[in-house]
Amino acid sequence: MKVLVTGATGYLGPFVVRELLAAGHSPRLLVRERAGVERVPPPEGAQVVHGDVTDRASLERALEGVEGVIHLAGLVSISPKDRDQLDLVNVTGTRNLVECCKVSALSRFVHISSVVAVGANASADELPLDETAVNRLRGRGFANVESKALGEELVLEAARRGALAAVVL
Repeated sequence: MKVLVTGATGYLGPFVVRELLAAGHSPRLLVRERAGVERVPPPEGAQVVHGDVTDRASLERALEGVEGVIHLAGLVSISPKDRDQLDLVNVTGTRNLVECCKVSALSRFVHISSVVAVGANASADELPLDETAVNRLRGRGFANVESKALGEELVLEAARRGALAAVVL
């Protein structure tokens, strides 16, 4: 299966790409021009396409002939000054990818989210959180929490409507 991997040069990306190759898949890596892929060359068998989740045209090109997507791209920051960039990458970038995938012949979409999209317990005595938990961190001004939760909600809503066969991890 040809699989587009966003965030392929990030923390999880190289591990995901290695596993895709080991399983016989053909990963296509969406790499930003400034991501430094030249410093760390992609493994043999992986195809690099330059683009950005914030650029719909680059996503449309990257999705040509792809059957699945693993969306790892995201920005993490606890600084309030990064709010606009967090929204651009984690919300708008995810929205762009979801919208482009809905019009392609995509069969699978895996969205790698964040624990902050679920929230946190008030104490260690509480039960572990799952996808049904109320995120107590939302609405408190944490831009990273809001952007990751909104990005996840976009994917889940597209899946609920049947517009995308998606899994959120």
